[in-house]
Amino acid sequence: MMGFVCRVGAVAGPENRGDSVMPPAARQGGSRYHWAMALAFLGVYVVAGIVFGTMFVARGAGRVDAAAAAAGWGFRILIFPAAMAFWPLLAFRWARRVVPVERSPHRRAAAQGKP
Repeated sequence: MMGFVCRVGAVAGPENRGDSVMPPAARQGGSRYHWAMALAFLGVYVVAGIVFGTMFVARGAGRVDAAAAAAGWGFRILIFPAAMAFWPLLAFRWARRVVPVERSPHRRAAAQGKP
């Protein structure tokens, strides 16, 4: 069977009979559907980032980094965009109470007592 032309211009053959699990909007304008899904995901990510960033700036920064505990609101305003963007990593560190240890040559030399 060769198939026939549908009114939307697609050829309906054995592989395209309309029994797809995708919603009709995805079948008709696939790229628009995928862009809409990507933008919806981005919107959810940004909203979650705003909510988490607000909580992290207010309470979590001092728990993840001891130097940030005594920092003022100017510092906290500066770290808010980064907390919004990297909220999954910071949420993991805040939940697990993982404090990263800096391992630079300067810190190693200071630990060994070298000037």
